[in-house]
Amino acid sequence: MALSVRRGSWTIGMTLLGAILLPTTINVATSALPDEWKSKMWLAWPLTVVLAVPLLVFEIRQSKVNFSSVAPGIATVETSSIIWNIPPVGSSFTNRNSEFRRIGSLLSRGSGRSLVIHGMGGVGKTQFALAFAERRRGSLKIGWWIPSNNRHAIVASLSDLARRVGINTAEINVAIQELVKYLSERQGWLLVFDDASSLEDLQGFMPVSSGGYILITSRNPRFDQNVDDLLISPFSPKEAEKFLAQRSGDLDSSAAKELAGKMGGLPLALEQAGAYCREVDISLSEYLKRYDTHKRTLLRKGSPAGRADVEATVALSLDRAIQLDKSAAQLLTLLSFMAPMDFPRDALVVIPELPRRLRLAADDLLRLDTTISTLVRTSLVVSAAPNHIRVHQLVGEILRGKVEEVNGSSGIVVLLRKATRVLISKDFAIGMWSYSKWLRVGFLLLAANTPDDDPRDPDSWSKAAKILPHLLALLSELEEKALRLPKQDARIISHNVAEVGIRLFRRGEYETGRVLCVQAISIASLSGNGENLHLIHLKGHLAIILHGLGKLSEAAALYEEILATKQRLFGQGHLETAKTLNDYGGVLMDIEDRLHLAKEIFEDVVALRVHQLGERHMHTLISLNNLGKVCRRLSETSRALAIALQVTEVGAEELGVDHPDVLVWRNNLGEAYRVQLNFEEAENVHRDTLQRRMDVLGAEHPTTLLSMNNLARVLHLIGRIDEARSMYAESLEIAQRTLGRDHPYSVAAKNGLNGVDGLSD
Repeated sequence: MALSVRRGSWTIGMTLLGAILLPTTINVATSALPDEWKSKMWLAWPLTVVLAVPLLVFEIRQSKVNFSSVAPGIATVETSSIIWNIPPVGSSFTNRNSEFRRIGSLLSRGSGRSLVIHGMGGVGKTQFALAFAERRRGSLKIGWWIPSNNRHAIVASLSDLARRVGINTAEINVAIQELVKYLSERQGWLLVFDDASSLEDLQGFMPVSSGGYILITSRNPRFDQNVDDLLISPFSPKEAEKFLAQRSGDLDSSAAKELAGKMGGLPLALEQAGAYCREVDISLSEYLKRYDTHKRTLLRKGSPAGRADVEATVALSLDRAIQLDKSAAQLLTLLSFMAPMDFPRDALVVIPELPRRLRLAADDLLRLDTTISTLVRTSLVVSAAPNHIRVHQLVGEILRGKVEEVNGSSGIVVLLRKATRVLISKDFAIGMWSYSKWLRVGFLLLAANTPDDDPRDPDSWSKAAKILPHLLALLSELEEKALRLPKQDARIISHNVAEVGIRLFRRGEYETGRVLCVQAISIASLSGNGENLHLIHLKGHLAIILHGLGKLSEAAALYEEILATKQRLFGQGHLETAKTLNDYGGVLMDIEDRLHLAKEIFEDVVALRVHQLGERHMHTLISLNNLGKVCRRLSETSRALAIALQVTEVGAEELGVDHPDVLVWRNNLGEAYRVQLNFEEAENVHRDTLQRRMDVLGAEHPTTLLSMNNLARVLHLIGRIDEARSMYAESLEIAQRTLGRDHPYSVAAKNGLNGVDGLSD
């Protein structure tokens, strides 16, 4: 092709030279030149010779081309012919402007570069490649689409192209070699290798040239480090909504937003949904109703002609993963029961309940790396980093549906599978496990990752937060499927749920903590009666959270129930009983008419803990601090200040000044100074405590809001009205947004703000 272009250029040049040379020669020969030119006639013959030289060179080149052999079996290609088999892009393709800008910057480095377009199945890699080819068609002479899921398909497609360019060699391998050489010497071509697994599959098929482009679509993001790559991601929420509206013709933005979220922005799933809505003439909201109950069936409908549906696409990727590493299929199945969010990679610890292949992989870091790499290479995970791995939500839903389908098979099929230890299903190999067994393993894996240290330690809060979304996903499945757990499992799992809940409460997520503890109690109720110590422990966590939420009557009633059980089981002087008494007293001192009873309780608990644990023990300091608080509220200000000074001094020495409990005690010290009208010290202590709480716990933690309210009150008392108003207003906005309008901290901020402005509540 390049040769044809060069011939055309020579022909045009020689034509122009001939147009000059022929008239000149004739005029010289016939003496037809003007008389004034005759004095310069001696220049005519040298000029004629100079002009004739290029024409002579052209004739020599032409004779070489016409009479020498070009290459065995190759016929020249006409310059006007265009060889093209690339299909047009689908009508539903949505412009991916950012990706086109990216591919433009990559290919602007020069033609002849190879580019891998990668992403998970159904994300639109093929459609993007088709759109790119369509945009470049006007500047290309050859555009060839090559199915590349195996070498046989590649050979068949390239041999067809070889024939189209005039390579007629009977030997296929020789023809392809000649084709690669042919393209390497020419310009203006595009090869698209679609659905390639690795660079090894393309060895020997890729021209080395600066005259054309090679695009490769693949699910493997680690194709080759020497090849440029472009990631095609699922649509953003806004892009997904727009796509659904265009495809379905329904402008219901709320329904489009909800459906886009359920499908994780996967273009193929969105396209199927939109097409289905058009085909059966229903709205997106109606589709949503059907999707909730017939998810897997709908994921098989509405697929464009010639394209696999979402479920078949996932099954194809899973087949590839199984061929490479069967433990990858087990890991993927386990992760499918988790939330479609980052799962901590270090949470894949060895527990006896894991399936055998996965257990072996989890016990060997290098082997686990290989297992995860298999999922990455087959694009069955959205992302994998040194610290996490994530599965797309539709992949998870399809796999869970497969597990349910496998275990819903007939008894004969199940017996056959158990006998052979394999699954008859070609596209799925996850073992013989039931839905409830996979769910159980998920719970036990998270239980092995639940912190077992002091729930007051901030480090344990972040650990709990990492596994929270996955725990919620498992709990949702447990509730939706109405599954019952064995009693021993119920005990382990409920303990795990409650421990995460109490840590989330300490972190400031009060309502999440409450929901988890309620669920933990529900699960644990399967393992014993009301006097079961494990169940009592869980109820204690819930009572703490109810107190924090300001639900004083509920908390007090629950503590009274727990206290009665512990007194009966342990007796009055036991430390377990003392712990519940201390917590119960904490609720009573927030109820005005029960302050004296709270004081009696704290004095008894302090005496017991000093005797059994010592004066500097953390639990002793907690009880002593509570005694100081109730003394302050009973106007015993001197004793309250003395206790507060003692507790904060010892606590800072034992735990450090930034420990969350020490900050609680410092807050009470500031209040002790306030009631003694020592406003300067009160402001200093409250301001310091507020800053430390913001640094350690964050600006929106409930106890940070308490410090804001207390500092604002002091500022109001000393006449710094504007500062007090600003701080109350900020506290009120955060408290109402995070804790609700009726929470005590919201009410306190509102009353304080009204007081500053001279308003009555």
